[in-house]
Amino acid sequence: MTQHSTPVSADDRDDRDGSGARGSRRPLVVLVRPTDVETDSRAKKIGISLDRIGYDVVILGRSGSGKRQEGRIGGARVTLLVPQSRLRGAPRRMLRLPAGRLRRLEKPLNARLQKVEKKVDARLRGWDREGFYLWSVAQRDFRTTYGSELVRLQPDIIHCHDPRMLPVAFAAAARIRKRTGAPCEVVYDSRENFAGIPEENISLRRYHDRLLRMERGLAPKTAAMLTVSEDTATALADRLPLRRRPVVVLNAPVAGAQPEGEVRSLREDCGIGPEAPLMVYQGAATAIRGVNTMIEALVHDPDLHTALVVVPFPHPRAEEMTELAESLGVADRLHILPPVPADQVPGYLAEADVAVSPILKGPANHEAGLPNKLFEMLHAGLPIVTSDLRAMSAFVREHEIGVVFRSGDAADLARAVKEVLADPMAYAEPHRRAELISHWSWQNQEDPLAQAYAQVAAPGPGHREDPFPAVHVDWN
Repeated sequence: MTQHSTPVSADDRDDRDGSGARGSRRPLVVLVRPTDVETDSRAKKIGISLDRIGYDVVILGRSGSGKRQEGRIGGARVTLLVPQSRLRGAPRRMLRLPAGRLRRLEKPLNARLQKVEKKVDARLRGWDREGFYLWSVAQRDFRTTYGSELVRLQPDIIHCHDPRMLPVAFAAAARIRKRTGAPCEVVYDSRENFAGIPEENISLRRYHDRLLRMERGLAPKTAAMLTVSEDTATALADRLPLRRRPVVVLNAPVAGAQPEGEVRSLREDCGIGPEAPLMVYQGAATAIRGVNTMIEALVHDPDLHTALVVVPFPHPRAEEMTELAESLGVADRLHILPPVPADQVPGYLAEADVAVSPILKGPANHEAGLPNKLFEMLHAGLPIVTSDLRAMSAFVREHEIGVVFRSGDAADLARAVKEVLADPMAYAEPHRRAELISHWSWQNQEDPLAQAYAQVAAPGPGHREDPFPAVHVDWN
């Protein structure tokens, strides 16, 4: 790919990866996230892999500390930006006074005006039950926080990890093309079919409608589109007027990952010994995820324990779930635990006897998804018990790695767990499991990722033969 003719600085363009090597000719990809980076294992893995494939990479996220932060993950740079919206506290010159004696009043007047604006904003948010105003505020926040940084970096490709970032990405790409005369394309990683979100999970209807309209207008203009499963790719291709079908890059764990830092023990966290039968679930614990079914299943097996490794933690439903367990007389066998870092998840789960995915049937996204938790369970080496969601149950049955139960049926969940515990090796035979882990690993997802990106900009020198590094940001 031809390099930009009017770069920000010659050093930045010739030595994008900070290695000191000149003229690497590796296209620059900037990945943008609306929030932090540490909690997004997919963004971190994609950043590492694009560097390995042959691209220079910067991951942009949002700082929650009020300070700009810099770091590295693998060969990719990571930058957390300080929010620049006035409504998030960034000072702005709202009123300009002429030079002279009046200029002294400019700063205090602007501070007072900003306080007034924030009060008005708070009042409007209280009235905005459908999200129309919030959408506009969010877009202004993204423009002011990310827009100038994207233009300064002058990437060849802007990679959006959230549909809300598409407008600022396309606006920045247009400014870069106008300023440099060089191409700047947008890639979109759609992690779910947003039209398939359950109605009960849509709290701001007009916000959601604006998001869908915006996505429908901008997704077809992207140079490439990624997603997380074949069923989701089909749903997106049916709903959006795309030029080509989205490329599936499964959100699988890194095979052979070596955890960073001290690793917790699941059974120690539960306060139980190795003899106690234990089923585990990891992830969000909303009601639609079906975790109540796991609590109710304890009634049907007096020895069984349930570990819920939940995000966020402390969880807003913790009291509700505990009260349910107490009402059923099983509170001593329910363990609600904080999460562990992404690279530690498979090893942490491995201390359980069976992994459970109790997600409720019905919502289109649930039926179509092959979520990260499925592959974490696989990499943990555990038999898997899953509700009868279309895609997940088909995967478990096809690969003979577990048992399926009727969604929301606690007695049937207990039956499936007992079936697995009676002969666990039938579902976790080491040789077959090792082959599945190798195949369904993040390293194997680098091939479709490389193919998708090759359609946008040819890579430079890569190093995929090197061991995959730790999925961990080293902050400066």
